Amino acid sequence: MVLEEFDKEVFDVSKKIQIITGKSLYTCKAEIDFVDEYKEQVSRFLPLAGLHLFIEKYNKPLGNLETLKCFHELSKTFSDLFEIDMSDKYMDFMSSFEQEIKLINHSIIMALDKVSSFIYTRNNKKYPIYIVESSFTFDTEDRSGIMPDAIIESYKERLGKIGF
Repeated sequence: MVLEEFDKEVFDVSKKIQIITGKSLYTCKAEIDFVDEYKEQVSRFLPLAGLHLFIEKYNKPLGNLETLKCFHELSKTFSDLFEIDMSDKYMDFMSSFEQEIKLINHSIIMALDKVSSFIYTRNNKKYPIYIVESSFTFDTEDRSGIMPDAIIESYKERLGKIGF
């Protein structure tokens, strides 16, 4: 089993806790009470994990937001040429899209809370599972490593060929 240290914050008080990682528990073959409880609790969260993975794979919210930001930058190139500022429209699109992502995050967190509530109130678990909510959400602030759609490179390439 693998142990990791996390900072857990409760009422603005931070405390270091050690947690046995989920992967090592889920693959554990031993029949131990807390391992069995863990596996049962994980099964309750699997639909939400599947939903998150589906959204991430097929909708790519952070990648699409990054693509919008790149289109915003490209629109600035044309603003001077056509004497029309298109960048305001892209700002509106990005703001609206960020709100949609926040709504998705809010919905997922509400569902996580309901599943957690169900687990803790109905099943009287001796070893409650700890879920890192940020693993189920899309962080619009930290998009490091998020690449825009390949179409952006195509547009940049074409613009370069015609002298922009």
